[in-house]
Amino acid sequence: MAMMEMRDRAQGRGGKFIVGAIIIVMALFGFGAFTSFIDSDPAMVEINGEALSRNDVLLETQRRKNRILSQMGEAADPSLINDALLQSTVLEQLIDRALILQFGEHSGLAASSQRVDDLIRDIPAFQVEGKFDKELYRGLISNEGHTPVSFSRSVRESLVLGDLQSGLTNTHMVVGWETRRISDLLSQTRDIAYLTFSPELFSEEIEIGEEAIREHYELNGRAFLSDEAADISYVELSISNLMKDEEIKVSEEDMHSQYEKDLAAYESSERRRASHILVQIGDKRSKEEALAIASDTLTRIESGEVFEELAKSLSEDPGSATKGGDLGFVSKGALVPAFETALWSMKVGELSDPVTSEFGVHIIKLIDIQLDEYPGFDTQKTAIEEGLRRTQAEELFEERKLRIEDLAFLEPDSLAAVAEQFGLEILKKTGLKRGLGGGIFVDQALQSAVFSDEVIEDSFNSKTIEIGDSAYWLRADKYYPAEQKALEKVSEEIRLSLVSEAADDKVQEAVGESLELLVSGQGSTSIAAKYGLEWKQISKVKRNQADVPRAVTTLAFNLVRPEAGARSSGKVVLDSGAVAVVTLTSVVDGDFSALTESDRTNIRDQLLRTSGQDDFQALHSSLKASATIER
Repeated sequence: MAMMEMRDRAQGRGGKFIVGAIIIVMALFGFGAFTSFIDSDPAMVEINGEALSRNDVLLETQRRKNRILSQMGEAADPSLINDALLQSTVLEQLIDRALILQFGEHSGLAASSQRVDDLIRDIPAFQVEGKFDKELYRGLISNEGHTPVSFSRSVRESLVLGDLQSGLTNTHMVVGWETRRISDLLSQTRDIAYLTFSPELFSEEIEIGEEAIREHYELNGRAFLSDEAADISYVELSISNLMKDEEIKVSEEDMHSQYEKDLAAYESSERRRASHILVQIGDKRSKEEALAIASDTLTRIESGEVFEELAKSLSEDPGSATKGGDLGFVSKGALVPAFETALWSMKVGELSDPVTSEFGVHIIKLIDIQLDEYPGFDTQKTAIEEGLRRTQAEELFEERKLRIEDLAFLEPDSLAAVAEQFGLEILKKTGLKRGLGGGIFVDQALQSAVFSDEVIEDSFNSKTIEIGDSAYWLRADKYYPAEQKALEKVSEEIRLSLVSEAADDKVQEAVGESLELLVSGQGSTSIAAKYGLEWKQISKVKRNQADVPRAVTTLAFNLVRPEAGARSSGKVVLDSGAVAVVTLTSVVDGDFSALTESDRTNIRDQLLRTSGQDDFQALHSSLKASATIER
């Protein structure tokens, strides 16, 4: 039912959203920010009533920034990353992720604790000499701001996302005629020719007079304005910098106190290793008969027979019988309720009475109990200190922001007092052009502030501009208004532009005339000779042929199949700006019977993947369109 509901929702809307990034199972670290060491964490957005906290977004943004810097190498420049833009991107991805997870929960999808634990243990980054290393694991995830609980939750969520996509893909059917038809089309070949008309073919014969240049200049004066620009001074107050401020004090006692709080809130992850002997119930065996067999088996074990040997010979669970009934370590939620209730009521080495479940009657043996203990203080110390510093820094940020606002308003003609009183550096940005800012000035809020009336016309300090975990105040040191450039400075630019326009017109005229002549039946050779060109002729062109411009093959495979001895024709713009006239003279369909079974399987798999991805994207589009998102 869950898969059918997914398919109904996925096919309800045709929108295409690229959400592949949110359905890939994490190789190492993923979304799912969790910070048990922060007490106050206001919501930044609510998705269908589910809060996404400010710290979730900030922490994931920092993770993403760290990964980008890591990919950039040792010479990475953090200033090249626009924090506000990155945060906005992360926020949208977290919203997308929440929507899909909500749907997965509604559809009854979940990943068992055993599956999550197995995946984590198999991640090579957490292994030493091929074996899972608990201390290495905890150290790595701690560096990312995770605890074992939060990291497991992230992995669990990513598995659910992956199951959703694979569920849609695996429930899509591809019938034989679809594969045959697609195969025939994909392996189809066409005989084509194309003639290329470039603007350069006509440029040299075009002459533009001074009068035409002057007339264009006068009619389009606004097109020749210099960029409006300003030299800017600004100061930045950020939470990340305040974490290093001398007012921030975190004592050993504070860290121990926070550790005790975290430890008290921690829910231990308990896993139990169980073995069982299963007696199935079915058409040939009633429940009463199964219970009788199980009771007899239990008596034999209590009389001294070996549980594992009886499991091998009697158990009807093919997955565990050969292993003496051993199911391995399992966590709560991985087993059917009756089995789990019995197992979690037992002591190590104890046997259960016969337990009836939907699979039959079980005799259960508890072999071992494993507790995932909370990391020691030394392991958590760095993360705890950072969390406590950030909490204090956030409070200090709000306090200083208000004080700076007042001072910047009271002394509006300079930022010197602000910088001196709060120990901030006055930063500079020269020649900042409206709409063309780099670094932090790509942000629209800062752009608007720079060219606001109070900054440009009144020469005042700006109001507070808050972006992410930073606040900015700026002022214009010098303003460069937009002015019309002199004709002599743009004359050559205008001439080249007019030549280009005229050449483009001549290309269109030549292409139109050539197509008319082709339709009238005139020989293609004489058409090419008129312009001093040659046709490029290619036989048996395939759809993905590398030595033919992509635009040409796309048009060629969209042209109408010509009758014998005739031709179809059309035109297409190439990446270079030239225009190609394309003719099609023959079409040869592919031969499905000539394909290998491997080729056919690949085509069927591709159809399944494409259809499943389209359905998943449509599902996301539908969910977002119907969601209540409060920012």
